[in-house]
Parts: sequence; structure tokens; C-alpha cells
Amino acid sequence: MWVLSLGVLFCGVPVAELSCFGVSGNMGYLSSQRLTDYTYINDTTATVDVCALLCVVEPLCKSFNYHVLSGACERNTETGVTKPTNLQSVANWVNTESVQIPKSLAGVCENHMCQPDEQCRPLGGVATCIKVNRCYTLVDGRARYAGTRSTTSMGYTCQRWDDHTTHSHVGNGDDSAFFPDDDSVEAAANYCRSPTSDGVKDLWCYTTDPHKRWEACDVPQC
Repeated sequence: MWVLSLGVLFCGVPVAELSCFGVSGNMGYLSSQRLTDYTYINDTTATVDVCALLCVVEPLCKSFNYHVLSGACERNTETGVTKPTNLQSVANWVNTESVQIPKSLAGVCENHMCQPDEQCRPLGGVATCIKVNRCYTLVDGRARYAGTRSTTSMGYTCQRWDDHTTHSHVGNGDDSAFFPDDDSVEAAANYCRSPTSDGVKDLWCYTTDPHKRWEACDVPQC
């Protein structure tokens, strides 16, 4: 267990459009540890401090992994306590549970409650819940998701829904009600969706790999 001392200003973080924070305190984290299979979002941040800030303002975040060389910030829906077999020894990664992050790091968002698919942001100095669409809801037993995840559970890049170049899918029973993008296939781009009325209820997409027609997407439920 390492202890990171926090005492920096968080200014100009484009990934979250956050205001500046002056924080202090200690955060414990596990070095050379990475929780796998429960990441719902992966951003690139300047420091581990910013990664911690993003986790603490997202109700969905139970822990995060941070790669000290690339700045990759993976936020997880589980922790190494709840899913210990998924906590792997990997060089250059650190892992921290959200309960280990000083709540004061969130500033005005410290005690502000948001929904699982929202993030608290200090807009104009006021704690404001912003919908970020990082989880799906169930509608009539089917996954409805308006987020921008565009890779499958095994890392394949999704094919655009209005593209039939790599994999043709004309006449597959597309249901526009499950393209929650102004009911537009074009606006759905290559995001994970559940658009067919053929019994497949989970999130998935066609892939850009000619040898892999489609695959499910690993997006958590709200």
C-alpha cells in the first residue's frame, strides 16, 4: 500500500470540464495492481489526482485503475474487495477504491447526490448533476443506452450502423426506438446499441473486423 499526498490545483480538465480545485489530504492506493473486467469508462488524464477526482464525482465509480506511464484512467463498477479474483498484478498500474479517496476532493460536489448515469460538476461554483450516459437502463427487458461506447468487450472497434461495407445488415429488423439518438441510425454512429427486434436484448455492435461480424459490449447497468 502506497500513500499519495494530494495538494494540487485541478484546472482545465477537458475530459470533464471541471473547475479548479485546491485540495489536500492523503489517498491510499495499491501499486502494481489493476482490476479487470469492470471498467465502464477509460479516459486519459494528466495525473492520478485527476483520475481520483473523476471517480469521486461519479456515483457509478467504485474504484479506479491508473497507468502511471500513459495516464490511462479506468473507472470501475466494482472493487478488489467485491471482486478480488479480478485484481491482477500488473506493472505500472495503481488501483484505488473510491472510499479511499478524500471526499473533500470533490469540492462543492462532496455531498451532492447524483444518479448512476450522471456526474457531478461544479458549474459556476454550484454542484450540478450532468448526464454522461455511461450505463444502460432496461426498457421492456431490453438495454437502452445513449452513451458513446464504441468498442466491444474484447476490444473490437464498432462499425457504424449506417455502414454496410464490412458487414451488411440490411433487413435485420432494426428497431429505431432503440437508437436513442433522435431516432436516427446516422446519429447512432458506431456506438454500442440494442437495435434489433430479433430477440437480442443486450448491447452490441457489428465490428470493423471482417472476421468478427458482431460482439457484445461491456457496458454496466444503471
